[in-house]
Amino acid sequence: MPDELDLPVAAITPDAAISALLCLFHSYAIQDQQSQPSPRLSQRIYRNLEVLSQRDDLPEILHKTCDELCDAWQLVLDRQQARRT
Repeated sequence: MPDELDLPVAAITPDAAISALLCLFHSYAIQDQQSQPSPRLSQRIYRNLEVLSQRDDLPEILHKTCDELCDAWQLVLDRQQARRT
């Protein structure tokens, strides 16, 4: 989780706020995944994060956040695939 989550909201830059929000969405989705896994949702989240992490015009904090979350969702997909086989 980015350090920006500990700052007052007014002190956070828009890029950092988006990064923090992505991390919060990620945490929420991971908790939901543990109760009812949805491979389709996991794949869509992963793919969108992957596409964003590869963009050259993304601010560094968002690039880093998307890259890290993409790695985390790859693990989710791997676990889901292992359960199906």
